[in-house]
Amino acid sequence: MEALTRLKQTSSVAGYMAEFETLSNRLRGLSDLHKLSCFLSRLKDELVGSIKGEQVVILLDSGSSHNFIDTALASKLQLPVDYLVNLKVRVANGQGLNNEGLCRTVQLKVQGNVLQLPLHLLELAGCDIFLGVQWLEILGPIMWDFSKLLMSFMWKGKTIEFKGLKLSPSVVEDSEKTLKATIAKGKGMFLQIMCEKSEETDCEKMDEQFSKLLEGFCEVFNELQGLPPPRNHDHRIILKEGTQPITNRPYRYPYYQKTEIENIVAELLKSGVIRPSSSPFSSPVLLVRKADGSWRLCVDYRALNRETVKAKFPIPVIDELLDELFGTVIFSKLDLRSGYHQVRVVPSDIPKTAFRTHDGHYEF
Repeated sequence: MEALTRLKQTSSVAGYMAEFETLSNRLRGLSDLHKLSCFLSRLKDELVGSIKGEQVVILLDSGSSHNFIDTALASKLQLPVDYLVNLKVRVANGQGLNNEGLCRTVQLKVQGNVLQLPLHLLELAGCDIFLGVQWLEILGPIMWDFSKLLMSFMWKGKTIEFKGLKLSPSVVEDSEKTLKATIAKGKGMFLQIMCEKSEETDCEKMDEQFSKLLEGFCEVFNELQGLPPPRNHDHRIILKEGTQPITNRPYRYPYYQKTEIENIVAELLKSGVIRPSSSPFSSPVLLVRKADGSWRLCVDYRALNRETVKAKFPIPVIDELLDELFGTVIFSKLDLRSGYHQVRVVPSDIPKTAFRTHDGHYEF
């Protein structure tokens, strides 16, 4: 019993849980309620920080290979997410999970210090952020004092000290009455459900099947590099007779959008989708917020479109298309990544695509 009461979490939750189970199984007659009380009271202490002014609870876990942020919190704070980055995550109970994207740079404030961190999205319970080896390994030597809940390290020539958040959890029996009373008082709760480990679920088997399928066609998901090959239906821009080159001044942007525009233009130049231009044509650009919080660069071609000869290709009637789907139960969907960049422009019309930003003139 003495060894169990002295045990505390010093590394990962999984490691602490394994040690706790080994010691507690040696003790006969120990109630589950007592075990839960001991387990909670010796959990590693947490830090409190903030993102965009929102208070967050941070758990340092040296057993976690990466940094994670709760999916719901990232959505609430509208953090930019790269959904093309995915990890296969195995949690403490052995269950395999898929993370849902990556926030490449998140500004996290902790006790007066500002950290710039990459955070993978994952549904978390009990805290908002996991900081794992991905962050800890860049700190170099770290001093720990668990009796005082202190962590200190050298960063950019100065000593940084973090103090843990001391929690004193109370344990209540899982009756409806006590739970309602706890909720009414506005207290936080740690709920644990004890269940037998089940066999591999159908969903996990399905995930493996999808993984093999995706691996077989991994080239489909590669980043776009260079222009697509010439095809029979490359895009043409036919202007009305007598039209002079269309030139419009760039729009004014907030200072923070200028950086975003520069980054997007740099990526497009690197991929070969655009190139510097000396065309007499010039259309302005603007940024539009995507659903995931990131920015999309849009070129305002409205003035050019007004002088373009309109194509007369007949558009299908939607009602007729719906009639053709009668009785169908399985539907396929094709969605091109960066679809507009999958169609080349006829070389003679490339100068007409020119656009201007605050720091350059480019064409597709």
